[in-house]
Amino acid sequence: MALPDPTTAARPEPAGLAPAMVLAGLGLAALIGAALMRDGPPGQFLVLLPPVTDAGRAMDAVHAAGGGVIRHARLPGLVVAISDRDDFRDRMRRQGAWMILPAPGDFGCVTARPGGL
Repeated sequence: MALPDPTTAARPEPAGLAPAMVLAGLGLAALIGAALMRDGPPGQFLVLLPPVTDAGRAMDAVHAAGGGVIRHARLPGLVVAISDRDDFRDRMRRQGAWMILPAPGDFGCVTARPGGL
């Protein structure tokens, strides 16, 4: 069987790749969603504050809600916080947080241990 000549072989049209690209995009979105929605260590939270919030104000808001900042993200207003308070989410909302999710993994040197944090 002879190999096709690469100079005359038909190249795939971009429109023909569209279904594969859509499926790849949906798969990637599903993986990202699954990673963000899985529970991490208890007491760790991903906190989204307004984007105009600088690092100092984010730390102040988390501290006022009864927690501490483990890490600042590269995006403004996004921090990983830790708290053992049951009402931490409500208190963060009162501090102006837009969203508080369980941290989707171990984002710091803090790990859960039996009997609390």
